[in-house]
Amino acid sequence: MRKLQPAHGGNDPGALGVAGLTGPDERNLNYMNAYAAYLQLRALGATVYMTQTNDERLSYEQRMDIARDTRADFYLSFHLNSTAESTDSTNAKGIEIYYNEELAIPLGEAILSEVCRSTGRRSRGVFAATFRVTQMTHTPSLLCEMGYMVSPEEYEQLCDPQYIYRVALGVSSGILKAIRNADASTAQPQAAE
Repeated sequence: MRKLQPAHGGNDPGALGVAGLTGPDERNLNYMNAYAAYLQLRALGATVYMTQTNDERLSYEQRMDIARDTRADFYLSFHLNSTAESTDSTNAKGIEIYYNEELAIPLGEAILSEVCRSTGRRSRGVFAATFRVTQMTHTPSLLCEMGYMVSPEEYEQLCDPQYIYRVALGVSSGILKAIRNADASTAQPQAAE
């Protein structure tokens, strides 16, 4: 069972893109990315839950309770990155993933690798961080920054349905890769005694 969480919602739009108030904000794009991944994983036969199915803002505790109550195998929080207003954001590009527990590193590395492969986007890395949504000790949990809202080039692509589809393919391929790798490591034959 997988748990997907589109970040922000309700009265929290998240970051505004280069289009400002005239284009999709982070909240909308996060939902589209999470929903596309949801559909892709469901098509592959996975049981998948989303924390939000409409434009609402849930507390961190509510999101974590949903993951715990559904006994999620992992938790992905979809985000889009931004920079400080005073920063030159023309070179802000790429995808990065954050984790808190070491248990989540293989999943983060697999998803990052596959999303970068499917989108052609630059990998910025997998990093330890203490974001609230990464602090679920009962399951691997990741905060996935899928691109930069403030980069004109990336923002245009982040709004493109084909790009959103490629992100979903990368996420699902990364999950499958992590599962295969975990299965292979547990199926290693034991040394003869």
